[in-house]
Amino acid sequence: MVFPTIAKTKRGEEPQCQEECLTTHSARMKLLSEEYLKTGNKMNYQNAVEEEASRYFQCLTNCRELIPIK
Repeated sequence: MVFPTIAKTKRGEEPQCQEECLTTHSARMKLLSEEYLKTGNKMNYQNAVEEEASRYFQCLTNCRELIPIK
């Protein structure tokens, strides 16, 4: 299965970075759903969804602009 690429925008580029994360996440979830419909393997699907959720959260975290603590 070939997945779309990870977001390429830079940290702090709002809202483009978050939108790119969501677009990528949505495309990946659609592919996972299609794969599940073909295979019917619920365990693999659930594991893949959990991994994708983690990947999406990491993408959003990487979008945050770092603000120094004084």
